[in-house]
Amino acid sequence: MQRFTRYTFALTLVLLGGGMACGPLAGVALAQTTVTTGLTADPTLPIEVEADQLSVDQATGVAVFSGNVRVIQGELRVTAPKATLNYNEDRTEIQTVHLEGGVILTNGVEVVQGQDAVYTVPDGVVVLTGDVVVTQGPSTIAGPRLTYNLQAGSGVMDGGRVQSVFVPGSGTGSEPKE
Repeated sequence: MQRFTRYTFALTLVLLGGGMACGPLAGVALAQTTVTTGLTADPTLPIEVEADQLSVDQATGVAVFSGNVRVIQGELRVTAPKATLNYNEDRTEIQTVHLEGGVILTNGVEVVQGQDAVYTVPDGVVVLTGDVVVTQGPSTIAGPRLTYNLQAGSGVMDGGRVQSVFVPGSGTGSEPKE
């Protein structure tokens, strides 16, 4: 397997039960597609949250941020209209962050978009649903659901038809030739 630089988007396709169109523009699969990017996060780093409003329920351990929500963890930047943080039983750590209403995750190079996302912080896994699109430069991959491990920098796009667009010569998914 080739090594990719941190800022090179490596869409590694594992097409199970489907085929890939041979040509410069598209690969389509009906099963699942493995997605690998430089989009990573360290779940041990602090999570910073900014929003227009905050509502906290101490009894349930739930904090709801709404209006121009920005979540930052290391190099990972997330924006959404609403974020619900659920804490563990002793209220010392965030267990999940549920983002709603149009979610964008980025590290400044790769961008992942979806309508809804649930980030399970201790596992470092985020599940995006609803018109999910992964973009790096001119290349994209889209599907109904992406389960992505932010520690490993890889995940699986599944839940229905998966579509990919790779642009030849864009440097996406391959090392530069000498």
